[in-house]
Amino acid sequence: ISYVLRSVDASGNVGETAARAITFAQQDVTGGVYYWTPNANGGINRFEFGVAGAHAERFLNVGNTAGTVCLGCHTLSRDGTLIAVGEDTPTTRFEVFDIATRSQRFLLRSMGGSGPLGGAQQSDFPACGPDNARTVGSSFAGLRFFSGVDGAPIEEGVTGAAASMPDWSPDG
Repeated sequence: ISYVLRSVDASGNVGETAARAITFAQQDVTGGVYYWTPNANGGINRFEFGVAGAHAERFLNVGNTAGTVCLGCHTLSRDGTLIAVGEDTPTTRFEVFDIATRSQRFLLRSMGGSGPLGGAQQSDFPACGPDNARTVGSSFAGLRFFSGVDGAPIEEGVTGAAASMPDWSPDG
């Protein structure tokens, strides 16, 4: 649909907008979109499509995660059942949650140089594998792979150099 808005001011002058277009999907859009909001302490909001009267809701924040300063770097699993979230600035931990229940599947943290993530800022931008069997976190030492079930380390420092913002191809 193409449309133009017109109005008349108090003097009788007619104003007109440029033509605009609206496109409609042939099928219903359903599911949710998850997005970071840069407000106090950051957080992840969710908007549910296909629900009459739906409003964006706060999905995760520092109150219901291990994050203390900020959370926002996140990714959804390909099947939409899990969300992996990087927390704090610099990112020193990531958590994986079940989407349906918002329950924590596991938490990986680094507090200065020990633990499965190594040193600080070792879990930026986590990603879920296509079958949810593995997750990956980026770090100054490279990509670090973990079990998608319990966060147990699988491989560390795969690239041998700093890495960030990993993603997985749909076919693994």
